Amino acid sequence: MSATPEPAPPHPSPPLTALPAGPPLQREVPEAALSRVSSYDWFGSLAFAPLGLLVAGPVAAHLGVGRALAGCAALIVLATAAALLSPQVRGLRAPRPAPGGEAPDGP
Repeated sequence: MSATPEPAPPHPSPPLTALPAGPPLQREVPEAALSRVSSYDWFGSLAFAPLGLLVAGPVAAHLGVGRALAGCAALIVLATAAALLSPQVRGLRAPRPAPGGEAPDGP
């Protein structure tokens, strides 16, 4: 029996954070600009990952792992709350199904 655990296989689905943004992005952005907007969205999402990796170690060493994780959780809650303060975000609504169960044509 091996003392080291087997590595987990890569997960084929998108990250959990990408799921809520996908349908509104596709519904609200014109089709001609969807590729460009999506690439900017991913760039913005991934651009700060190296900064987070750079800061995580020293912060955890200074504050302790538990306090550093609690701080990260607080930052996530604050960023989510800040996004929800925007009237444009709060005003997003899914289109209602058309009578007869057919999908609506779009915006």
